[in-house]
Amino acid sequence: MEVEIHGDSAGEIGLPLELTQITLTNLVRNAFQHCTDGQVTIRVFKDGVLISNPATEQSEESSPTGFGIGLTLVEKICHQQNWFLGFERSSSMYLTELMFGKPR
Repeated sequence: MEVEIHGDSAGEIGLPLELTQITLTNLVRNAFQHCTDGQVTIRVFKDGVLISNPATEQSEESSPTGFGIGLTLVEKICHQQNWFLGFERSSSMYLTELMFGKPR
């Protein structure tokens, strides 16, 4: 497995620390749990994060979206904070988009 991280040097934005930690921890953990081979890519922007990882047969069996139990908590936090959370799945890749506000 490989990890690739890209980030903008755009400065700081005010976000609730604990809720941001819970959300990002769950999303990044899910990417690693559902990737046994290939590359997890994390792209950090001023106003959000994109996480991609290969889809595996095992991840298809876990849930319809391919993510673990923590997704329910993440969705509730995003709804409460008015953050955008989106998932996209192709035949070979998962893409998770978290935007701290409206989507790009």
